[in-house]
Amino acid sequence: MSMHVDALEKLFERIPELFPEGSDFGETHAKDAIWDNPEKFSDTVTKAQQALSDFKKVVAAGDMAQTRSAFKEFGKNSCGSCHRAFKRKHDH
Repeated sequence: MSMHVDALEKLFERIPELFPEGSDFGETHAKDAIWDNPEKFSDTVTKAQQALSDFKKVVAAGDMAQTRSAFKEFGKNSCGSCHRAFKRKHDH
């Protein structure tokens, strides 16, 4: 499981460069808030990175019951919080 967390860590490090200033065009599911409020976006990314760091510590301890519980918190406080604030829902 730690290799997956390591891969997420590398991805999370790159999030800010995925939405540079001036990239708010074309087909995207990103909300304008990413570019309209870059400080909030940056703060949300930082919080997501911290949530991942906290989760990584639990994973390293090796207790699967704690890992399952921590995974729910991690998802809510990282990917979930960013997607709720900065990703448009799309119709299927």
